Amino acid sequence: MSTSRKTNRWPLCLFFNILNLTIVNAYVIHVSNAIRNGTKPMKRRPFALQMADDLMKPWLQERYQTVTLQRNLKLIIAEILKINDPQEGPSHDVPKTRKTCNICPAKKRRMTTTFCKGCKTPICREHMVSMCNLCSG
Repeated sequence: MSTSRKTNRWPLCLFFNILNLTIVNAYVIHVSNAIRNGTKPMKRRPFALQMADDLMKPWLQERYQTVTLQRNLKLIIAEILKINDPQEGPSHDVPKTRKTCNICPAKKRRMTTTFCKGCKTPICREHMVSMCNLCSG
């Protein structure tokens, strides 16, 4: 298994080669430890995939906690992390400060205290149904 991709940028090529070396080195250490412990080592490809998952999960869990993350990304992360109810995240109350409407042109500078229930962006009464137009459609 290799992480290399076709690229014309030499720094990216160097990065992929370093990544391949670290995977091979980690696998050599894994095999050495498995032999020392008297257990059967994993095959190289499943080991590399498991290592990628183990490195990725803490970042995905941190990203899942982001309030402003798009709903479709949140659903994808919930599927990867096998979270049963992706709608239930940490409850963050939207502050009752006045902010400018995200949908109105900047020229109008409409201040509002209402926020979209889906994406938590500020929206004025003109653009509000119960969710902003971006979330409902």
